Amino acid sequence: MIVIAAVAMTLVGCGGSVANVNIDVMPRRPSKAQPILIKRFDMSATTAEGDFMDDPAQAHNHKQLIADTIKYLLLQFFRNEGYSVAEYAPGAAGLVIDGQVMNFSTGSRQKRLWLGFGAGHAWVQARSLVYDAADPSRVLVDIIVEGSSGSSTSLRDMTAGNCRQIAAGIFDYLVFKPE
Repeated sequence: MIVIAAVAMTLVGCGGSVANVNIDVMPRRPSKAQPILIKRFDMSATTAEGDFMDDPAQAHNHKQLIADTIKYLLLQFFRNEGYSVAEYAPGAAGLVIDGQVMNFSTGSRQKRLWLGFGAGHAWVQARSLVYDAADPSRVLVDIIVEGSSGSSTSLRDMTAGNCRQIAAGIFDYLVFKPE
């Protein structure tokens, strides 16, 4: 029975987004009528490691993919739940979700295949800030979120799934805040 559970965990994979809360002075969850503006996450100071990240062109492309995917998914999650959401534009009014991808790893496909159980896992770690566009210096929420492929043995690129976990972690934290 234990062997079956271990094999199932290896095939399905584990991983999830974990939010570490640094600041939360936002009194309640955003209303669906309140404009929410999504900024593209900053990648300028992001460190990259893992398969193929020693190639500057591949690392740059991967960073762009991560920033675009997180922004797209946040827009999609809020839109699907009926929130008034748009891409950030200077001068726009609303609640801004901004952020920085601090670091990521594409992991090692070989380690995932041959060792499994979390060896060679891929991950993305991001910091998200929420503030009113009228006063960007007053941060309402500051959280750290990580997306991880966990113990997946997949040979495919795990970036999209990890970005989904990042976006879902931010969305869930804001939308499901206790009132």
